[in-house]
This record gives sequence, C-alpha cells and structure tokens, in this order.
Amino acid sequence: MFAKLVQGHAAMALGQVLEPYAYEALVLGDREVRVAVTHCGLCYTDIQGISEH
Repeated sequence: MFAKLVQGHAAMALGQVLEPYAYEALVLGDREVRVAVTHCGLCYTDIQGISEH
C-alpha cells in the first residue's frame, strides 16, 4: 500500500493562526477503514481552543 498525504490546516501553538499542514497517513490494519472527509466546520469552542484570550 502506498503512503497517502493528508492535507489540512492547523494552529501549531496557542494564539497562532491556522496554516496549511500535511502529514503521511498511517498504514491501515486488517480491520480498519479510511474515511475521506471533504468538508468540516469550526464552532466557537474550536476558536477558543487556539485563542490566547
């Protein structure tokens, strides 16, 4: 199986802005499945998690 590059955005530290982030997906086990997420949203709690205030 080939390594798949996962791309998204992440805040690398408290108070930082979201920036592009990519990593290689782990190899799946025999009883695991990969789910493709095409869209997601942020709620206020997510914003608080990366906010300094």
